[in-house]
Amino acid sequence: MQHNKKVRDKVPEILVPLMAPHIKKVDDMLSPGLTLLSWASLNLEHFADSVTASLDGLELLTDRAIDILDIRIEGVLQEISSTLVCKLPGNEPWTVEEFVSRIKVIWTFLRTSTIEMTKPSFRMLVISMAQS
Repeated sequence: MQHNKKVRDKVPEILVPLMAPHIKKVDDMLSPGLTLLSWASLNLEHFADSVTASLDGLELLTDRAIDILDIRIEGVLQEISSTLVCKLPGNEPWTVEEFVSRIKVIWTFLRTSTIEMTKPSFRMLVISMAQS
């Protein structure tokens, strides 16, 4: 039961809906132990092995989902959020036309480029365009 609690506590709140079918599978594996089996049951070892395998599978899936969330999703979102797309004016405000022309240059580049947004070369280009 401690292993069950440990594995369930590892699942982040945001991933609970995604993991619901897998958590239900573990619940289904635990169900006979709550209703049918007793300490004297002959298939208690098989039950324990099945539950352990199911919990290990859920733990592995949870670890992989957390890695994907942290590295591939959160990391990319963090990179995008730190990318400077346009330098805002300092002391002197820009006219609407000046702002639109700067944005058009950047978006023209983006539409015709195959460079990914998270590449350092893209960031450097956008920063240099914004500062000009």
